[in-house]
Amino acid sequence: MSSREEILRRAVESLMEDERLRSNLTDYEAEVVLNWANSWLEKKILSAPEEKAEEIASKEKERVRNLLISLNNMLLYSRSPTLSMAVGLVEKHLNEGAPFSTKEILEWVTELAGIIWERRRSGS
Repeated sequence: MSSREEILRRAVESLMEDERLRSNLTDYEAEVVLNWANSWLEKKILSAPEEKAEEIASKEKERVRNLLISLNNMLLYSRSPTLSMAVGLVEKHLNEGAPFSTKEILEWVTELAGIIWERRRSGS
């Protein structure tokens, strides 16, 4: 196992053990968000330069953890959340302290619309 793979293993294990990320989620919901988290960490850590892998893993794990805590907390307050509720709760984790520009918002909302329409059409 390479150093990056070991760093990834520890980061994923840390998330899997953190009950704050899934205490209000069903098994399926937890699987969805944790699979996304694993994929995100794998992409970021395994593509990092060896000498930066630990630093990147730490930063990305905290970004993911904070986002997932917000999603978990959302389901504490409502078992029928709306998309606007979800976006409102996670926006601070997405913008990382810098307001989004109109250009960014338009690009992301239109991309999200395409993803949603495609997945709903295909039954995913």
